[in-house]
Amino acid sequence: MLAKKTLITLRKYFKEYKPKEWLFDGENGTDLRYIQSLLGDSSSKTTEIYTHITTKGFEKIKNPLDKLEI
Repeated sequence: MLAKKTLITLRKYFKEYKPKEWLFDGENGTDLRYIQSLLGDSSSKTTEIYTHITTKGFEKIKNPLDKLEI
């Protein structure tokens, strides 16, 4: 379930940034300063930590929505 406050925040984000293809840009070539601003980080070092986490084990993560029988 999506929290009501999260939905409100996502709507504000959508109205302000008007994404064309994806709701959130990936780190594929996006300037780190833009990501820093969007995350509200005061230090670029903090943003670097978030954007350079390991991807080891990502293939094991399963989306719970994939279990739905629609």
